[in-house]
Amino acid sequence: MKKKMLSTLMSLTMVAGLLAGCGGSSSTTTSNDTAASTEEASEATAEESVEETAEAETAESTEEKAEAADGEKVTLSIYTQYADDDTKVPYDYAVEQLAEAYPNVELNLIVQAQDDGQTLKTLAATGQLPDIYQASTDLINTFRESNQIMVLNDVAQSTGFLDKLYDANKDLAYAEDGNIYAFPFSGQEYVLWYYNKALFEENGLEVPQTYDDLKNCIDTFTAAGITPLALFGQEGWNTAAAYDVIATRYAEGGIKALDEQSANITDQGYVDAAKMMEELVAAGLYQSDATTTNYDQASEMFLSGQAAMFINGQWYIEDATAKLGDDVDWMFYPAADAASYEAGKSAFSGGGSASGFAVNPDSENAELAAEVAEFITEKYCEAKVMYRHNPLVAIDTGKEPDSEYPAMMKKLSDTLPSITSTTKFTWGLTNSTFNDGIQSETQGLVSGQFSADEFIEDMTDIMEDMND
Repeated sequence: MKKKMLSTLMSLTMVAGLLAGCGGSSSTTTSNDTAASTEEASEATAEESVEETAEAETAESTEEKAEAADGEKVTLSIYTQYADDDTKVPYDYAVEQLAEAYPNVELNLIVQAQDDGQTLKTLAATGQLPDIYQASTDLINTFRESNQIMVLNDVAQSTGFLDKLYDANKDLAYAEDGNIYAFPFSGQEYVLWYYNKALFEENGLEVPQTYDDLKNCIDTFTAAGITPLALFGQEGWNTAAAYDVIATRYAEGGIKALDEQSANITDQGYVDAAKMMEELVAAGLYQSDATTTNYDQASEMFLSGQAAMFINGQWYIEDATAKLGDDVDWMFYPAADAASYEAGKSAFSGGGSASGFAVNPDSENAELAAEVAEFITEKYCEAKVMYRHNPLVAIDTGKEPDSEYPAMMKKLSDTLPSITSTTKFTWGLTNSTFNDGIQSETQGLVSGQFSADEFIEDMTDIMEDMND
């Protein structure tokens, strides 16, 4: 595999960098009410997170480990995202609600590192898994094999969680073996292609429908000193999403079909998508240092008007609207021609996954941790609806937003009935070999270090290894 070593090095860089962004940062904090800032958190390494976690665990007294039934104080460690308002607001709200419902329980927050689960896997390998942790589909499958994740079927039933799940999201609760290992708080989610309407208007540009239109936008913005599209390619999921939105224009199954092995990377649609991405990279769609740019940096480029477009999940709607107001919107993904553009409006990148809050079965308070994990999940959903104006949650909360939905969310809600297919975010992929591969190889493609042919060649080798 010609580019295997470079791909591996890029993956290691992702781990060492402990990426901050949509998902979180990397340090440990023992505060229940406040957490370290994203900037402070991003300074820690994976090894430091493990060491700090070990110290925190050692410091816990026997009294803190007492059973909840005795009414004594119990401290549960929780490993989750805490990086921006979309993660901080739900967590802080859940902690407030927990204090009322479980006054004897305190949470020790360990801020999740954006390193594709490497820190959590290290904690598991060293016997230091937190009591509650946020788990992706990949991690669920990994920890199932090592018996380091609790089966939550009974808790989901007894707490009424299953009754609250929207019908469209019921499959998200179950792993491949039919058991529940994590309480999902997100429903079906979508990759959106955001754009700054004011910048488009100022430069006399229409929203691109075809790749020729997009290349014209690239030329115009570049000439004006504006980055066409800011990508936080330091996070492999973002480069995989950038490839996926193109792939869905040629093969609507996108990376989901590759993960499920119902399609092959050598199928013409995926080859065409790689070649188009190569063309767009060469044309200058992304900033030259895209693969060393983190979420905070890329988001600031977009929100400050230094970049005209941005790719992120629908959870970014609230932040983008707060900063740009009516000057921001999302577009349907461009395609090869007008007919493909219209047909592609029903196919979206993104989707749901069996991920959420999981529980360490070896926790000294595993049963209590399971109840708390379910409670936290419900409160996450409530906060997202009420304060983040995001109705795309896993359960029916019975709550209403504290103000009207932003225009972009209303537009998405109006579009939902016409969506006929979705793919997956990388955290919803089921094959870890493919997951690691598509992230590192798309980073190589975005950086310009891999040609489309080399990308296809490397991914062919990766897919051959998927069942090993």
